[in-house]
Amino acid sequence: MERALITGGTGQIAAYLAQHLIDKGIHVFLSTRGSGIVENRFWRLKKLGIQEKVVIVNMDLNSYDSIDRTLNVISPNYIFHAAASSYIGDSFKDEFGCFESNFAVTHRLLDLCFQSDSSSKFIFFGSSEQFGNATTSPQDETTAFRPRNAYGIAKTASFELVKFYREHHKRFACSAILFNQESPLRDPAFVSRKISLGVVQARLFNRSFSLGSLDATRDWSHARDTVEALYLMAKQDKADDFVLASGINHSVGDFLRTASVVIHGSDQYNWNLVKWDHEAHTRPIEAIPLVGNPAKARTILGWSPKISFDKLVTEMVESDWDDAKDMLKEHW
Repeated sequence: MERALITGGTGQIAAYLAQHLIDKGIHVFLSTRGSGIVENRFWRLKKLGIQEKVVIVNMDLNSYDSIDRTLNVISPNYIFHAAASSYIGDSFKDEFGCFESNFAVTHRLLDLCFQSDSSSKFIFFGSSEQFGNATTSPQDETTAFRPRNAYGIAKTASFELVKFYREHHKRFACSAILFNQESPLRDPAFVSRKISLGVVQARLFNRSFSLGSLDATRDWSHARDTVEALYLMAKQDKADDFVLASGINHSVGDFLRTASVVIHGSDQYNWNLVKWDHEAHTRPIEAIPLVGNPAKARTILGWSPKISFDKLVTEMVESDWDDAKDMLKEHW
C-alpha cells in the first residue's frame, strides 16, 4: 500500500486531503507540531469521520533529527507539505517566525527528503500571496511574483527552492499555488468562517460580530476541490507547478449577502449586528485583484472546481447552524 505523509496535520487542507487519499487506498500519516497529541486539535478529522483511519506522528519540523527519523520509519511515497503559519495578520507581527515556519522548515524537509536516493514525490503548498502586488490579472504560472508581506516572501522563497530541487537535483518536487480554500473546517480567524459563524450567532443569539471592508475580494474555492487537484499533481509522471483556483472573484460583501440568504432567506442583512473594525480586520486592497487562472490545471490535470461559490457558502453556514443547534440541545 502506498504511503503519504502530510505535514500540518491539524489544518483543514490536511483533513480533506487525508480523506481523499484514504478513499484512493493510500495509507495516510499526519504530522503535528509539539511533543504530545491533544485530542481537540484533531476535531477536523473527527468531523470527517477519519480520525481512526490515519496515523498521527509527532514530527518537529524545526529538528533535522526528528524529520529524519520520521522519514526513515514511514518511507512515504508522497510528501504533501502543508505546514505553515498561514494567517497573514500574524506575519506582520512576527516576520522572523514567519520565515522560520515557512521557508526554513521547507528547506529542512526538502534536504532530508532528497539527500538519499528517496523516490518520494514532494508537493509544496504555495500561496496566491506570492503574487502580492500583481500587475496583471488573472494570475497564472507565468505571472511574476511580487509579494508584499512576510508570508508571501517566505512562500515565494520556498517555491523557488522547490523548483531548484526539481531542476538541479532532478527530483520530483512541485508546487501548488493555492488561492483561498474555504470549508466548514476553516479556522474562525479567517473572514469566510468569521461570516458563517457570525450570521448563525446573530440569528440564534442576537450577537454582533466584526468585519473590515466589504469591498475586499478573494478567489474562493472549496478545500475539497483543491485536494483533488493536489492528488492529481502527485500522480503525474513529471513534476510541475500549478495554480489552483476557481478563476472567479467575489467580495466579502458577496459572502455576507449569500450567507444572509442561507440564514434568513433574504440578502437584506441586519447591519446593526455588524461592527466595523477597519483597523483590525482590513488589509490593503489590491490595485490589481488577485484571481487565479487554473487553465493549466484544467488542461494537464483534467481538473476544475466542482463546488460553486453559493454552494460553498451554503455548506459553511448550514454546518455552523447545525453545530450551534446541537450545542444548544446539549445544554437544554
